[in-house]
Amino acid sequence: MAAISETGAQLFARLGEKPSLARLNPKLIPPGLEPRPGDVVEIYGNSGSGKTELLLNLAAMCILPERWKTIDIGGLGTSVVFIDTDHQFSMLRLFALLERKVAEAIDNRTKRKGRIGDHDGGTSSTTHFNSECANQKDSDSNKETCLQQNVNLNLHSASCRTTETADRSIDEAKFSPPSEEEVETFLKACLKKLYMVKIATSNQLVITLHSLESLLASQCDISVLMMDSVSAFYWVDRMKGDGAHRQGVNQKLAFGALSRLVEDYHLVLFASKAALVTKQPQNEFSLRLDSTGETDHSNRTSTTSVKLSTDHHEFMSQEWTKLVTHRMILERHDHMTSDGPNSSYLSVLKHKASGNMYSCQFIIDQQGIRV
Repeated sequence: MAAISETGAQLFARLGEKPSLARLNPKLIPPGLEPRPGDVVEIYGNSGSGKTELLLNLAAMCILPERWKTIDIGGLGTSVVFIDTDHQFSMLRLFALLERKVAEAIDNRTKRKGRIGDHDGGTSSTTHFNSECANQKDSDSNKETCLQQNVNLNLHSASCRTTETADRSIDEAKFSPPSEEEVETFLKACLKKLYMVKIATSNQLVITLHSLESLLASQCDISVLMMDSVSAFYWVDRMKGDGAHRQGVNQKLAFGALSRLVEDYHLVLFASKAALVTKQPQNEFSLRLDSTGETDHSNRTSTTSVKLSTDHHEFMSQEWTKLVTHRMILERHDHMTSDGPNSSYLSVLKHKASGNMYSCQFIIDQQGIRV
């Protein structure tokens, strides 16, 4: 008798449909470049370039639902496993992001309350006819019968439209912003979709990744895996006695486990990677995105050039390089304004297989990432 390799729940978790990430953040990750189940997105940049902040913003949109109490929030409503190796994760910051996104959605819903009733208040003048009457002879009795049938049909149609409009109007009229207690309870429920894993060493990382399968098998709604960062133990392992050998072994084991989890459970992995080892740039690295060269998904004019002083340089093992399907390079630019020093951020996303690129500028404030 053959041994049981997996349970029905594990099979369902592996083969179940995962939500699309097209709505995750269309301004940062446009349609056509969004990662699909099985993809790995590397977020690369120097210290302070916004890698952890980006992961927190993406995590917030993942665990928030699309709709709550007739309020359009725009989240994905999916669960996330967040592996924190850099110990930069801030629960207070994540909760603040959730609060502000929900508050903004409630404000938009309140402003829309009066407009929808006026928009839907009109009634349609479309007239419906019984098609069977068209084939009947032109007699007085038939005319009278058809007339009565058409009157009844239009009365029924008008009644349906009136009922639907009334239902929408009643829903709009009944809407009142949720209380602070309701919002807090809702946010706590959203946070239950976040699974935090704290890692202190590369050995612990390998063990944890192998043990994650039981969680993924039991929680079928987990579709996103985040890791901040894959390069956390690079120099620590490098400085040990058998540094180079041990580092290579641990990276191979860890990335092998990651590859299997992402592939078997149809996950999307977002992983940050610090620019620990860089090449000395000879010239400023420039990318020109236009309609004749690379595909520009931003639909912007082709006269702008994207200039990055941070050139990607791979220092991780080949196992990691083979995993990456998308690479996002982040860069911070500090400048002086009339209000004092200010920072803006540049993001360049590239799909490795197609070579398509997308660039955008954004800022980071109390509201989160704003493009």
